[in-house]
Order: sequence, then structure tokens, then C-alpha cells
Amino acid sequence: MEDRIRNSGGRDWQYVAVAAAIVVAGFLLRINQIGQDELWFDEAFSFHMVTLASWPGDLLKYDNPPLYYLLLHAWIQLVGQSESAIRMLSAIFSTLFVVTILWIGRIILGHRAALWSGTVSALAPIQIYYAQEARAYALLTLLLALTYGSLWRALETNRRFWWRAAFICALLALYTHYFAALGLIPTALLVWLWPERAQSKQRSLRYILSVSVSGFLFLPWFLWSFWFTPHALSGSNDWIRDIWERTPPLLAIPKSLEVFTLGSQFGFTSVINVKRFGALLLPEWLHLTGLGVLALLGIWIAIPWGDKELAIPWLGRRKAWLWTLLFFPLVALWLISFYKPFYAVGRYEIVAFPAYSLLLGLALAKVQSIRKVGSLLVPFVALAFFVPIGAKLLLYYSVPPRPFAQATASALHQLVHNGDVVVLTRTRAKTTIYYLTRLGYQWEEGRCYHKSTGRTFSCWRHPPEKPRKTAASTSSRALERSEVVREEVQQYIRALHPQEGVLWVVFGRAFFSKGQLKVAPPDSFLVDELERSGLNPVPIEPGYGIFQFR
Repeated sequence: MEDRIRNSGGRDWQYVAVAAAIVVAGFLLRINQIGQDELWFDEAFSFHMVTLASWPGDLLKYDNPPLYYLLLHAWIQLVGQSESAIRMLSAIFSTLFVVTILWIGRIILGHRAALWSGTVSALAPIQIYYAQEARAYALLTLLLALTYGSLWRALETNRRFWWRAAFICALLALYTHYFAALGLIPTALLVWLWPERAQSKQRSLRYILSVSVSGFLFLPWFLWSFWFTPHALSGSNDWIRDIWERTPPLLAIPKSLEVFTLGSQFGFTSVINVKRFGALLLPEWLHLTGLGVLALLGIWIAIPWGDKELAIPWLGRRKAWLWTLLFFPLVALWLISFYKPFYAVGRYEIVAFPAYSLLLGLALAKVQSIRKVGSLLVPFVALAFFVPIGAKLLLYYSVPPRPFAQATASALHQLVHNGDVVVLTRTRAKTTIYYLTRLGYQWEEGRCYHKSTGRTFSCWRHPPEKPRKTAASTSSRALERSEVVREEVQQYIRALHPQEGVLWVVFGRAFFSKGQLKVAPPDSFLVDELERSGLNPVPIEPGYGIFQFR
């Protein structure tokens, strides 16, 4: 029976053709308009991590595992530094994720569930978002899915090749992101649930050996990152805390499932609102239709009634493992966040998405297998589920670009002269420097140099970005120390040309109110110190946050 499930459709040209069509459609959706949006803060961070002269050393100082950055560095050397080129690596990883879900679905749940799961993963707005973001999350979900499939084949065949593949994929996932561990821990349940007890001892030993080898090979990086170079986890960032505080705790996990299905939209508390999703608003009836069908499919796959029609051996155990793969990371992040916020809807819980797509594929296959009416019913269910997703994607691709950072860099190129000083506040620094680089500037700490024109001016990030060496030395706390800001301001003034130099500051959010410059709280310390030094703000390009201080 197991062989029949795994091989059903293996030589069926129709199955292969449909699977290929799903992959091609997923790839086209991922590359469509991939370079239209500007790089945002996190993507610019990725760019700077792998292009600055100090980049190899920076990998050892910051709280990010290095695999994605190493791959991105090599990729940029091959394809260039444009937005589409930088993001294309994620699009490839995301497309391979669709291929992997088709493979896992076929060997675990049969060819029907595989095709439905592949369709879910190909069309999911959150997958397309991360396929068009120069961050590690597309690679992370790919490696987790490959780990699950390799482990299944290892338990099924007990061949060394698959055991080695499983531990290599798990190791690479850990070297991609620390939260890969949340997706790897539930793999132990599959070993415990495996039905062939006669050989379970040998399989368990091989599993323990694979886990031990993966952990041993990851240990040097872990010790270096958290023992020899202690610092706060990235999850302590203020923006994560803000999202967690604005998310009702009881709705956090449901909101994640909603983002998995329909993506985010205007007014929705989610990390992926930073680009296009923050400008989208799906009609309420479509929104409710998509969520209603999701709830019904969840109930349908949870209950045992009708499972026998799928003819999948020990299906209950398979579903238990998939449910655990889905909810263990969500619940773990949720519980941890009451102590230290890590739960940002639409971000780290992406590790649960492989199980989400497999469970939904199984639910649709189960609808299709209902006697007499299944083949008639499933098109209506699929339409009710995928039409809201399709509508969200149409809205997603219809949003016009907003060249904010690019326009800022162009304005600075026109305004700033030799001997001037430009100060870029932390929310604007990385993106503005990226687009200055695209205009031909070479940036080093404290200096911008234009290769063709010879223009040179001081260019500082505020606050200076330094690796966090202790949990207490975050940028926000350092910024609040007025003596630190005062020293930085004096450094800016000393760098000005004595007769002709002009000080320019680029803020994230800034406007005049009653004759006073209003900025975001972290930047207010900088404004206070500048004014205390006798420099007053003059709006030059307020729409882009550019102010001159005289």
C-alpha cells in the first residue's frame, strides 16, 4: 500500500504535466514585478552585510546565521546589485520549495494531495512575498521541507543516503536561521509514530545519530555567537515588541493562519505590511469567504470521518505529525513572547508553512475522495478557497511602486557638495546608502565618494551601527544617552568644511508643527543636540525627510 501511495502518478504523464504547470506558474508569479519595489530596511541590511569591505568579519559579529549571506554574496558577484538581481535568489529558493512540497506530498499523502499542496504553496501570497524579499526565509522553508522529505524516505527505506540527506538539510536550516529549531524538533514525533516497530530501534538510533551530528556541527557557530560574542537576540528589536503589543494574544495564531492563506492587508497588524500589502484591501465578502473555507477545511481534515476513502495507511498518525509541525512552532513562539517578544505575525512562524500547505492539500484531496459527490464538490470548494487568494494577488500586482529611498538618494546627489556632511537616521540609512551606491557612490563608514565626478562628502549613520555585545546595549538605549549623541553631533560639526560646509539630516518621519521640528522619538535626541549647538532645521525636501541644519 505504501508503494502505491508513493508511486501513484509516478509515471502518469498527466500528473507530471500538472505538477510542472504548478511549478511554472509559481515561478512566474514570483518573478513578476520582482524588481518593482524598492529594497526596504531588512533587504538593504542583507545587501550591506555581503558587500561592505568588512563583510566576512561582520558575519561573525551579528546575530544571524551565515548561510544565506554567504550564498547572497556569491550570487551578487554573478548577477549584479539591482533589486531584481538581489531578490532572484529568494525566488529560486521559493520555486524549489513548491517542487519540494509536490515531492513530499506525493510520498506522504498521495498524488492528489500533492497537487493540491503544490497549488497552495505556489499561490500563497506570503510565499510570493518572501520570494520577492532578499532575506533568508525562502531558503529556510525550502531546507525545512527538504529535511521532512528526506527524513520520511530515511525512515521508509533506512538507507544511509537519506539519513545523510536529512541531517545535512537540518544542519543547513540551522545555519540559515535559529528558529529552524522550532521546525526540526517535531521531527522526533515522526520517529516515535513510525509503525514498523520491528525496525524502529535501528531507525531511532540513526535518527539520534543524525540529530547529534547536526547539533555538533552547529555548536561552534552557536558558541561563538552566544558565548564568545554575547549579544541580544534579534527578536528583542523594538518593532517586534510593537507588533506583539498590538496583537491580541488570543488572536496571534489565528492571524498567522490568516496571513498564510490570504497574506496581509491595510489595517492588519503584520510585519509584511512594510511593502505592498499595507496598501491592499480585499473586499470584505471575499476576505470572509477565504477565511470561512479555511476554517471548514481545517475541521474537515481534523475529523476522522471520510479518511478511509483516501486509502492511506496509518493516516491518523501522519495527520498528527503534520498538525504538530504546524502548531508546535506557533505555540512555542506564542508562549516565549510573553517573556520576550518574538511573535511578529507573518515573520518567524513561516517555519510552520510547509505543514500548513500539506494539511490543506490533504483536506482538498479528502473532499475530492468523497463518494459519488467528491469530484463535483471539490471544484466549488477549490474556487471558494483560491478565488480570494487570486483576488489578493491581483491587488498585490496592481500596487504602483513608491520610489521613496531612490528619490531621497537622487535628491542628495543633486543637493550635497564637497565638504558637506550627511547624517542618515537609522530607519533611512541602509536603504539610502544602497541607492547612493546605485548612483555610483562608494560608501565607507563616514564617507561617500562618487567615482566618476570625484565628489566627496561625509556620510554618517545615526546612531553608528555597532554589533550588540550585551543585551543592555541596544541602539535605542545608546541613543537615549545624551552624552553619546552630543559627542556624535560634535563629530559632524568638526567634519564640516569651515566656510562652505552644510549639514544635511535625513529623517524617517519628520514635519514642522508650531515652528518646531517633530521627529520620531529616537531621533528627537539628535534634533535637541543639533539645536543646542546652534543649528536650526530648514526643510529642503520634507517629503523625503531631508532637512538642512544651519
